[in-house]
Amino acid sequence: MTVVTILIVVLIPLLVFARIYQLRIRRAKKAISQCEAELSRTLQRGQMQMWSYDVTTGTYQWMDELQGRFVRLMPKEFSAHYSANAIQHIIQAIQQLIRGTVKAKTLRLGRTMKDGSKRYFALDLSVLRRDSHGNAAIIIAFQNDITDYYLREDRDKELRMRYQSIFNNAMVDMVYYDSQGRVTEMNERACQTFGIDLETAKQQGISIEKTINEKDFDYRHFETFHATQIRPSTIAKQKVLSKRLQGKMCYELQVTPLYDTRHRMLCAYGSGLNVTEVADTYNKMREVIIEERRANTALSDYIRNTDYAMKTGGIRIVEYSRKERVFTIYSEINHVQKTLSAERALRLVDNQSAKIASHFIEQMDNGSARPFDCRLKTLLTLKDGNPVFLHLHFIPVFNGEQQTDKYFGMLRDISELKASERQLTKETIRARREELAKNTFMRNMSYEIRTPLNSVVGFAELFQQEHDPEDETVYTREIKDNATRLMELINNILFLSRLDAKMIDSVKQSVDLTAVIDGWCEAGWGEYRQEGVRYYVDHTFNRLVADIDTINLSIVIAHLCSNTARNTFKGFVRARYDYVDGQLVIQVENTGRGLAPEITKNIFERFGSGMQTNTGLSLPVCQGIMDLLGGNITMESTLGKGSRLTVTLPCEVSEIERKEETA
Repeated sequence: MTVVTILIVVLIPLLVFARIYQLRIRRAKKAISQCEAELSRTLQRGQMQMWSYDVTTGTYQWMDELQGRFVRLMPKEFSAHYSANAIQHIIQAIQQLIRGTVKAKTLRLGRTMKDGSKRYFALDLSVLRRDSHGNAAIIIAFQNDITDYYLREDRDKELRMRYQSIFNNAMVDMVYYDSQGRVTEMNERACQTFGIDLETAKQQGISIEKTINEKDFDYRHFETFHATQIRPSTIAKQKVLSKRLQGKMCYELQVTPLYDTRHRMLCAYGSGLNVTEVADTYNKMREVIIEERRANTALSDYIRNTDYAMKTGGIRIVEYSRKERVFTIYSEINHVQKTLSAERALRLVDNQSAKIASHFIEQMDNGSARPFDCRLKTLLTLKDGNPVFLHLHFIPVFNGEQQTDKYFGMLRDISELKASERQLTKETIRARREELAKNTFMRNMSYEIRTPLNSVVGFAELFQQEHDPEDETVYTREIKDNATRLMELINNILFLSRLDAKMIDSVKQSVDLTAVIDGWCEAGWGEYRQEGVRYYVDHTFNRLVADIDTINLSIVIAHLCSNTARNTFKGFVRARYDYVDGQLVIQVENTGRGLAPEITKNIFERFGSGMQTNTGLSLPVCQGIMDLLGGNITMESTLGKGSRLTVTLPCEVSEIERKEETA
């Protein structure tokens, strides 16, 4: 009993201790599992992966995202998670950490996913624990997905390279200014144009002010500067055909600043181009034509001594036998491409050139000793349907008795040259018309600006002279009217410039046209009302809610009303509107003087004859706005009876209520 009692006394504490130990082990494992699960979730949220390497056993502990715990992997199993190249770099990094040559190692790895996409990871390795001898025992690694950062870095690098490439290789001069307006970058083309390098430009403090070089210009607060200037030429070898531009160059310059939200300039960039040659286009064109004629003549003389094995340029060697009356066409010296009888060749010639071709063959049949040169239009056609034109040049070949035996020469396809000549003729005519129109525009604009300006100056001078105080009212009214006219003209010029620079935006909003059109019309004809003239809007709707650009459309209607009102002295000025087939139609008509057909034809063109009709630039402004809005504007006018201006604009209508027609 004593032994049993002793055993019981000994075993009971041991059993209690074992049970307590098991409970603690279970709680520890549960806590470890919870920590591993929390760590797994944390790694998933951060798009990270974690694993460790046991130096003693040579195994890996991999954090399994699905199970939420560490899984022991053998080297072969571990290598399945990386490519062979990546495994090689990882092993090398582990060896460096074991040897102590590095304290930590970061690798950048690429990996192809199952869906075929490419992902990039940053792998940070370090020693987690060392043994009693200070040697690495456990190596831990954290893997972070850096694909977005890597791709963004590549995109930024590519964008920087593109920007630098475009800046340096642009076909125009490029200059970059800092927030103080000083030059910080210039491409090589700009340096060549102005004969200065970037460092010298920086030292001399070249700025926007020196670049633009315009008096009374606000260099700190402007949107965009664009002008064509005549400057001294710094290019020694520049060839200028026009004597007027000797030693100078025509330079087209544009400077655009960038501002922050407080309208402080951040930087500015400028672009420019030497357009001297464009300014002398007509003279150069004449030079080109003269050179081309000389080249054709030289080519005809040179044919006798050249290698007849030409394959390019649409050129063929041709031999004509007088005896057989046959043309033999060679694509190469020893290769016959085609043989044609004289009769067959004549049937391939167009009627316009048939007489020339017949005379050409007749002269060769008669044995003429002089060379032949002609251009023929054939019945053959190109892929685009245009006829084929051929240039033929023949020289006689004499036998031992100095008699003409045959003719030898070339046949060249000049269809493209003929097309270019036709196009060149059209462009020349068009350029002359545009030049004449622009000159007319400048002459009329000069008159339009000087007339009110002279009136303002003249009546202002009358104030300084002795005058009747009762006349001051007249002087003031005239100054005000002419100043208003001048301001309207300048505003239209600026508005057209903004249209050309695409600085006018179109913003649509729903609006009841019946509620706003009266105000639009009144803004136009209000100051031009005449006694005895009726001004009204013909309303056929109780409500018409349309989705339109009210700001720009109101400008158009105001301009149309002001133009019709200022030319109406009796009768009426009427505006009316309708909605037909998905289009808003607005008409403004009057019983004014009317215009001749030859004037209305170009009334909406900036450089047209409409400037002579007291319309200023308002109608070209209307045309530009309607082009922006995707609409159309037309004019019908009868001399002595009146005019009708019609605006059509595609738009959507949400509410429409027509007035009931009364009997």
